[in-house]
Formats: sequence, C-alpha cells, structure tokens
Amino acid sequence: SDLGRGLSSSGAHENSLSSVESGEAEGGNAMKDVLDIPWANQPTFLVDLVAITGLGCLIGLISVPYSWVTDKVPEWWVENTGPEGLFSNADNLKFLAGSPLWIPICLGASILVGILKVCVGLDTYPSFITELKHQKVEPLTSAKVLVCCIASLCGGATLGLEAGLGATGAALGHILAKLMMKMFPSLASPDDEADLRRRTYILCGIAGAFGSILPAPFVSALLVAEVAAAGTEQHAPRGEFMAGRKLPKKVLTYLVPASTFAFVARYVLEPVQLVEHPFYEVPYNNLSAFYALGLGAIAAVIGLVFL
Repeated sequence: SDLGRGLSSSGAHENSLSSVESGEAEGGNAMKDVLDIPWANQPTFLVDLVAITGLGCLIGLISVPYSWVTDKVPEWWVENTGPEGLFSNADNLKFLAGSPLWIPICLGASILVGILKVCVGLDTYPSFITELKHQKVEPLTSAKVLVCCIASLCGGATLGLEAGLGATGAALGHILAKLMMKMFPSLASPDDEADLRRRTYILCGIAGAFGSILPAPFVSALLVAEVAAAGTEQHAPRGEFMAGRKLPKKVLTYLVPASTFAFVARYVLEPVQLVEHPFYEVPYNNLSAFYALGLGAIAAVIGLVFL
C-alpha cells in the first residue's frame, strides 16, 4: 500500500475530541493521552534526519551541472544558428523571425534521441508522478531516464527539468535507504518499518530534486505531499470534508530538510542573478498582484479547456 497509513480521519478526530472530554471528566492528563507516541526523540530519527539532509545536499549539487548542460547546450546552438542578437534584440520575437536551420537540427536531434532510447532499452518508463504515488524505483531505469532527458533537452525539446532530476532523486533515495539499512541493521526491522523508510527516502529524494529547481523549497515539500496522497479520496463518502489519506507527520517532517538543503546547496554554488531584460516594460507596483490574479484565472480557464 502507498504511504498514508498515518491519516487521522474525521471519525478518529471526533473520537480524539471525545477522549479529551472524558479525560477532563476523570481528571487525568487528557491532552497527553491523545498525543502521538514521541518519535523525534529516538536515535533513529536523528540518523534518518542526517541521512536525508545529506541526500538533499547531494541532489542540490547534482542539479548544478545538470541544469548547466541542459541550458547552455541548446542556448549555444540556437544562438549560433539564429539571427544576430537573438537574445538582445526585441525584433527577434516577431513571427517567423527565427532560423530555418532550427527545423533540421531539432529533427536530427529527435531522431538521435529515439536511437539512444532504443540502444539503452528505454521504451516506456514510469513518470515521476507514478514514483510519487507508489514509491517504487528501479535505479537502472532512472539512470536511463536521466541520460535520455539530458539528450532531449540539449536537442531543443520543450521539456522541464523535473523528469530527469526527479528520477535521479528517487533512485538516490532508494539506494541510500538500502545502504542505511545495511550499515544500521536495526533500521531494517521490522519489515513494515523498513518499507516505510525506503518509501520515505524515495519521496525525500524527489523533494530534493524539485527543491533545487523550484523558486522556493517549501513548494517542493507541498507538491510531493499533495501528489503522493492525491487520488485516495475517490472512494470516500460523497461530501466528506477530510476524505482521503495523507502522509504521516514523520514523512512530512523529513520532506522539509530534503528540499531546503537541496535548494541551499544549489544556490550556494550558483547564486541567483537578477537580469534586466529589455522586454520587461511594465514595472512592478501595488497593482501587480491583482494583474497576477487575473492572469492566474485566465490560465486556469485555459487549463480546464485543455484537459
């Protein structure tokens, strides 16, 4: 079963409230009785926290060359085969203002990527959404996905960085979980705890991958938590407010350092530089937030139409 066994349903919440009331009536420590069993004071928590923090740092470091290659290679051939002043002249944004050479270059790159996929035996593969939902990873397949994603992005494919980096993070999390359980045999038992730890490390690896490329690390933690538990509410009674299963609090706690330290490690090596683009003619003011809301509503409508 997927992660989410630690959900407190609305019924359990009501039972907890009734326990508080009965505890107060009996004069006991009602709040302590309904709290979870402490886990952050256990040695295994510290071991996992250190390992997951290191995992986030490693993924953040990996994202630097990954992003550089997938950004600079297509930028180089687009600029050298395109019109003069491609990125500095606003006239190059006009319709049909590009280069005819881009068509055969993209066609040739697509053919080469197809040949590469055949050579490495990568016909179909699970997306990072599937890995988020089921926490099942094959490291060799993830390595193939990484190579093919880099080749696709360098060839001009309109893809994001998420697939290749997410597959890498998931594979590293899987491998790290196996190594930790070999180094510390106590982490490998009981079997259900070992399986939960493996799943947690995989989710943290994906959170670290997204945290290194998204504008803020908390977005990565929220994204992983939401997608990993999405779809579990479809069999709940209609209208139930707290339907579906959610990730355990321990897993949510680990997602934060994984994504945060990946973000920090990435931007320590590659600080963000604010660039003045000649095409930004509308300055930011107090009305910009309302412009953004309007654009967001338009984008939501377009998304619904597309789906």
